[in-house]
Amino acid sequence: MQNTQAINVKAGSAVATGSVTVSDSMPGVPCPDPAGYKYVGARYVPLFADPIEWNINSTYEPLTIVLNEGNSYTSKQFVPVGVDINDETYWALTGNFNAQYEQVRTGLKAEVKYRQQGFVTLEEFGAVGDGRTDDTEKINLAIEYAEANSLSIVGYGVYGVSSTITVSGVNVEGVSLKYIGADQAGVYPVLSVQNSSLSKCQVNGNDKTVVGIKIGSNSSLRECLSDNCRYTGYLIEGNFIDLMGCASDSCTYKDVFVGGVYQVMSDSSFVRVVNCLATNNVGKGFSAINSSQVKFIGCKNDETPDNAFYAGHGADGVEFSDCSCVKTQPSSLNGSALKISRGARNITVKGCDYTVGGTSGSSAVCGIYVDGGSNVLIDGCEISTTGVNGILVTNHPADSVDPATVSENVEIAHCKFNVANSNVIRVSPLDTTVSAYVKNVTIRDCMFENTTITLYIQGAENLDVRSCTFDGAATNNAILLYEAGTCKTISNCVFTNCNVVPIRCFNTSGAVIEKCYFKDGGKWVGAATHELVTLANADNVWFINNVAEGGWLNGITQDADSENVFIAFNSLQTPSMVYILRNNGKGGAILGNVFKGISISSNIYGSGMTIQFNSNINVSQNNAAPTDGTWQRGDRVYKTAPAAGENIGWVCTAAGTPGTWKTFGAIEA
Repeated sequence: MQNTQAINVKAGSAVATGSVTVSDSMPGVPCPDPAGYKYVGARYVPLFADPIEWNINSTYEPLTIVLNEGNSYTSKQFVPVGVDINDETYWALTGNFNAQYEQVRTGLKAEVKYRQQGFVTLEEFGAVGDGRTDDTEKINLAIEYAEANSLSIVGYGVYGVSSTITVSGVNVEGVSLKYIGADQAGVYPVLSVQNSSLSKCQVNGNDKTVVGIKIGSNSSLRECLSDNCRYTGYLIEGNFIDLMGCASDSCTYKDVFVGGVYQVMSDSSFVRVVNCLATNNVGKGFSAINSSQVKFIGCKNDETPDNAFYAGHGADGVEFSDCSCVKTQPSSLNGSALKISRGARNITVKGCDYTVGGTSGSSAVCGIYVDGGSNVLIDGCEISTTGVNGILVTNHPADSVDPATVSENVEIAHCKFNVANSNVIRVSPLDTTVSAYVKNVTIRDCMFENTTITLYIQGAENLDVRSCTFDGAATNNAILLYEAGTCKTISNCVFTNCNVVPIRCFNTSGAVIEKCYFKDGGKWVGAATHELVTLANADNVWFINNVAEGGWLNGITQDADSENVFIAFNSLQTPSMVYILRNNGKGGAILGNVFKGISISSNIYGSGMTIQFNSNINVSQNNAAPTDGTWQRGDRVYKTAPAAGENIGWVCTAAGTPGTWKTFGAIEA
């Protein structure tokens, strides 16, 4: 079928006339069935031939793809029958099909393998892993692929990196990175993770100023190692983070004032660091700064000259449980085993074992240093020190970083101490720029053995010492209250084998010593006397409901500046006691006591004392009623060898010298 149309073409004033014929058939192209108009124009998308194998006896439209002997060809124009495949006028060689297919097949095979095994290796992305080659780019390719396909990453070598490797949403196992880049300034992590988990990974900072591993929110680390990093080992900034069984070796913190090898930074919360180790580090070890709900459990830090554990700068709700530290570098110590400082609050220290050896010129070096902390519980710890305080509780003066902070509400319970040549526990403001006393300190249920000054209390308000045992205060007082503020109570304590005065009150007011037991006191070599309590410029001291046995020379010794001392309802069974209250204090009273082997008339003097003799009972032993001495009504003398059918002893029925004595207490025959 054909259709002819006339056309006119104008160009200026010229006109050309012609005709166009449209046919439904074209040379070499079969007519359509059914017949009709069909437009055949240029095609821009290649199509595969059907069949795809080239045949010299076939015709091919332009942009038709065929295969021949493993290669693909594309037609440049219409190809008539009989044109050879190598005729470049009609055909273009476009690729090695077998190689292309193999590449696609290999990729699909790898994809299937990755998805079946759930991980990729760094070597599969070209990483060398020899610790010298820079594998940064290859590692980033692997991370990008793993993130996109929800796969883990596994490594088998030591991979050199020159810049930060960032991991988000990927689990990584067994990858060891060695930093081979330049020294850095500021916080520059070798490895940064968030929403990820690391297992058995290692980062070697290569002695450069870098952070080993920076850890963001929702991340966990298991059995990882960060070493030779000159900024810090682990930098924690985020929430809900776990570190378990990790280690840090030979790391430091660039600014040891606020840093740590394991450092939990500002605004981080719900962080657990469990069974982790820090060794041979410089700077603070395990550190929580202005963070909350942080737990260090079962961690160990050895041989660091700075604070091994630290909570400060407003840290809130930090717990140290079953942690330990050994510091034996006397020439370089400038920190404690644990420091709680600068407004830290709600701090719990439980079951920890701290050892600090050597001497130091700084009072800040000790077992546990509470420096401006509040609501602190130290429970069930064992502290051993030589030449430095076991525990120091003090206030923190204002400086360029933080305002002045007062330590308050500190409780020390169930602790055991082995402290030589220093105070076991010292409570003192230390810095005179902080005028307030340390407030509300409780020391209870602790064991003190063979110590020097056991408790040195200076400037404490509301002190409560109870249910403690002091055995063998060798060279100084068991408790020294020095300018100790107000409201001090020592109760239900046991003092045994003390070679010096158990309790000394100096420049202090308002102390209550009650329900304590004193036994087997010796005599301080070179001193004239040895007593239960010594008072110097002390007032309003109550000594009530106590029991004393053994070789005490005096009950209480006071100087002329002491006043209002009350000795009441005690049982003093010390035949060697010379004075109940010795020297020239003012005011006070002695009443309601039970004495054994003490002659009251020769043992009490002082000015302004109210002595109610009839309310005190003197009990002694002898083979006969007294024939000399001054006695009060109610005093008793028990027979040293009572026998059947006799009386048990004699009782004074009328005061005098020696008074009137009657037998009492018949013994059955």
